[in-house]
Amino acid sequence: MNEDSLDHDPWTDLTWEDLEQWLGSKILGRGQSYHRNGRVVELARPDEHTLLARVSGTELYVTRVQLEPGELTPGLSYQCSCPYWAACKHAAAVVLEYLDRISSGEQIPEELSSAADAVLDADTWDDAEIAEADESRAERERMRSQYLDGLSRAELIDLIEELVATSADTRELLTTRAMLSRGETDRIVAAARVELLRVSEEPGWHNWRTGERHIPTYGRLRELLESLLNAGEADMVLELGEEILERGTEQVELSHDEGETATEVADCLVPVWKAIDESSLDPAERILWLIERLLEDEYDLCWSADEFTTAWDADADTWSRVADNLVQRLEECQVEDGDEWMRDYRRDRLSDWVLTALDGAGRDADALTLALREARRTGSYVRAVERLRRADRIQEARALAEEGIRETPRTRAGIASRLKEQLREIALQGGDERLAAAFAAQSFLRRPSLSGYGELRAAAEAIGAWEPVRRRVLDWLETGAPAASHPEWPLPETGLPASEDSEEIDAPACELLVQIALEEGDHRRAVAWYHRLQQRHPHGPLPWIAERVAAEAGSAFPDEAVAIWDELARAEIRKVNRGAYERSLSYLRPMQKLLRELGREDEWEAYLSDLREEHSRKRALQETLDRLQQGPIVGD
Repeated sequence: MNEDSLDHDPWTDLTWEDLEQWLGSKILGRGQSYHRNGRVVELARPDEHTLLARVSGTELYVTRVQLEPGELTPGLSYQCSCPYWAACKHAAAVVLEYLDRISSGEQIPEELSSAADAVLDADTWDDAEIAEADESRAERERMRSQYLDGLSRAELIDLIEELVATSADTRELLTTRAMLSRGETDRIVAAARVELLRVSEEPGWHNWRTGERHIPTYGRLRELLESLLNAGEADMVLELGEEILERGTEQVELSHDEGETATEVADCLVPVWKAIDESSLDPAERILWLIERLLEDEYDLCWSADEFTTAWDADADTWSRVADNLVQRLEECQVEDGDEWMRDYRRDRLSDWVLTALDGAGRDADALTLALREARRTGSYVRAVERLRRADRIQEARALAEEGIRETPRTRAGIASRLKEQLREIALQGGDERLAAAFAAQSFLRRPSLSGYGELRAAAEAIGAWEPVRRRVLDWLETGAPAASHPEWPLPETGLPASEDSEEIDAPACELLVQIALEEGDHRRAVAWYHRLQQRHPHGPLPWIAERVAAEAGSAFPDEAVAIWDELARAEIRKVNRGAYERSLSYLRPMQKLLRELGREDEWEAYLSDLREEHSRKRALQETLDRLQQGPIVGD
């Protein structure tokens, strides 16, 4: 790196807040862990605004981070060869590693030991970068080709043997190629099954306290599938795909690693999706094979299937064949022992696909008939009512919705709630705004919530009845006094059974009253109801409501807000794990900001100092608290 570029290094202006805004608190915390554990194995700075590194993760990844200084905030971006499409912990580790090295006076090279740009996604580069990368890649290929062309047969064999001796990946690749050359695909299949048994033997896990982890690596298995696919064994790839889904699902179910094992399994399935279009299955059989896998998938392992197969792009005749097959399967579906909800859930998933196939075939009448039949069998009334509405059979839709509300057991209150919403929509569709408001009120009085309060307000305001409705609703929430039977109640009856007009509530409904007060901007009333809520929960605040009170009422009631932030932060710190320490920052930062805005920064510094001293032996917490510092990171 040129000495002139060190006169003002833009990277040294970065703050912890910059990095958190860029990647988020959780990913930044993981990046800190990667940095602390020495995962950045090689680092270079090609130019003033670019960092390039190799980071050891599940594999050795190449990561490039770019910085464009801005007037208010810096523009940070990255590219990484890892499989993650969201915020990247490898990028965070690279920035922290760079800042750590330059703060100790270390010189950073301009290039890695060998060019790394080629492994990054060229789609996001500009034309100059692409041209430079292509030229560099072409030059390396020429050098390699010239070197290999100059070797004798014996020297080539020696080179291959050397690579085999030093690289397990090369050894496995050469073995696979040898088997393919002899047409021994059965041995590759056997190797794939052995690899599947090996890699799926232990669940994935991650100990955030110690940094230890085990994430199964499915890369070798994917390579074997690709080899089989290239050898024209698409049908065998599909067979192996079924086995991978079965064992992978069991492994994911037992894993504790925030989805990393699931990602490995999902990535391994990509050759399986590619094999569908090359298989001997006819178009209808391909769709049925896919549907079967999706019905088995409880962990979204098949999320990338649509990207790699065109099976869904079928004509109406093909979809009709699929529909007939699925209808027959639905008819033969046996009643299973066990939980009734789970039985209905599985049947509804299958019938959803039947309806999709019937829609694809243009068999609208058959689809409606099936939806109506299944509504009474599994309680899937919402789906059937929606189809009746689309068919403009409004009276039948209303009658079925009312039937569904009567027949739906209380254990499935969500279905009844959605049916009432459909009745409200039907009333609005027919121009009866008073009846629509009555349905909104009934839904709220049966299952009170902040969103229901908002829907009721909008409906009542539309007919000029909000004030009397509001008075009665708030009185009900505070005292339990019936609302709809009060003489002032301005809304009509809905015509639903009396049992649906239940107004039972454990008054006062403090939590909802807090939320309503905040929504209406009455901070004094919100704080008062929050204190009542605390009395009901003496073992600690409810984070989802406490945080909102502190954030929205803090300017008017700062001491209450500071106390809330402190209690929430300490509740997380007591959990003694890195994830909880990360969450504590989401409470400590607003406390810091509030006290600074009030000119009470000394109070904040004293609070933070006491917190550090109280937990001085918790290294991970101390590192997390470092990010509360103001100013550039390298000034720490």
